[in-house]
Amino acid sequence: MQHSESYKAQKVIEMVKQGSLPATLYCYKPVNEYTLDIFNSGTFWFSSPMNFNDSFDCKVYPSKESARKRIKDQLEKKGILLTDEAIEEKVTDEEVKKAVDKVMNGKGILCLTPHPDNILMWSHYADNHKGVCLELEVKACPEFFVYPVKVTYAAEYPTFNLGEDTNSIYATKYKDWAYEDEIRILKDRVGKHKFAPLCLKSVIFGCCADEETKQKVKMAIAGNGNLKHVTYKNAIQDERCFQLHVE
Repeated sequence: MQHSESYKAQKVIEMVKQGSLPATLYCYKPVNEYTLDIFNSGTFWFSSPMNFNDSFDCKVYPSKESARKRIKDQLEKKGILLTDEAIEEKVTDEEVKKAVDKVMNGKGILCLTPHPDNILMWSHYADNHKGVCLELEVKACPEFFVYPVKVTYAAEYPTFNLGEDTNSIYATKYKDWAYEDEIRILKDRVGKHKFAPLCLKSVIFGCCADEETKQKVKMAIAGNGNLKHVTYKNAIQDERCFQLHVE
């Protein structure tokens, strides 16, 4: 098991070297008890896609044909032969929905991006520019970033074939979200996952973050002796253009 995890972490490093995975990724957050817990516990929460803010996120088109074939194959292995009509009766819409829900609840996901200066993401995910954006260094903790998947933006739901590789269904969003340029980290369970302290490089405060918010974050980080290296930056509004500058 350890060898397998080490191999996957090495693959992440290779992806960075090859340019298929950014060396630095960012995570937008509001400042609340859950975000402060990141600093206190040294963990990130990986969510179920069922809890995402966009109800269309990870939406799929289930293939009944693949479900029928899978059930038929499983029964034949047990020596049970059924007609196509009998299989059809077993593969109801409800059964297919249960299979999809089971798959969806089987992964924990952390949503990241290579961009710390996106105005819309600051608005959507960081409490209207009053929150933070966390700078993460991939090479400092490659095992934490196993397994990275780049999000695909499309107009149609991906087809869900029961029993096949399902990574694509966790990483497909509606095409209008393409500006996020999102990269998702997939884990085998929902919940908290530890990161190496050096992975957290800096905290960027939103352009509308007040001093009270900044002090809350700094106090939480100061309370974790492993995060003394973390630096602080600010997102600054451009005076002339619709832009943010991180300084």
